[in-house]
Amino acid sequence: MVTNILSAVGQLRARLKSDPAAMTFNATANLLEHIAGTWDQQDNQTRQRAYILSQSL
Repeated sequence: MVTNILSAVGQLRARLKSDPAAMTFNATANLLEHIAGTWDQQDNQTRQRAYILSQSL
């Protein structure tokens, strides 16, 4: 799951230069990156939501 989330982070970061919604993409990427980096400290609900968010991008 963490690799999928980090893949989504990479996709968001790639879109930053070409999209007017860059601020939103950057904030989402930062949030997902933080959750992935602290995966073991997150509860299951947070993990599931982060995974679902990353899959919807």
